[in-house]
Amino acid sequence: MPIIDRTPAVLSTDDMTRAEAWFERFFGHPGDANPMPILREWHEGSGGIAVFEQADQAGNGFVTMLVDSLDAHRAQLAERGQRLSCHIFVPPRLSTR
Repeated sequence: MPIIDRTPAVLSTDDMTRAEAWFERFFGHPGDANPMPILREWHEGSGGIAVFEQADQAGNGFVTMLVDSLDAHRAQLAERGQRLSCHIFVPPRLSTR
C-alpha cells in the first residue's frame, strides 16, 4: 500500500475567481474539490493542481506536467481558448564512456 495516493502541485493566487476560471478552461471542467474557501483542487491521474488564495505567495511556483502528446494537448487547449507557452528541455544524451 503506497504511503501517498496523490501529489498535487500547489500554486498561489491573489484572485481566486480569476484563477478558478482559468483552470476550468485549462482542464475543461470545474474543480474536483473545494475543501475550504481559499482552496480549489483539480485531480488528474496521481497528481493534480491545488490553488490557494494567498496574495503574499501569488506568482511563485511552477508545475511539471508529463503528457503523451504535446501537440494533442496544445490542440485541446486551443479549443478552450488557452494558449500553451512552455519551455521544453531535452537533456543531452549521457555518455556511456
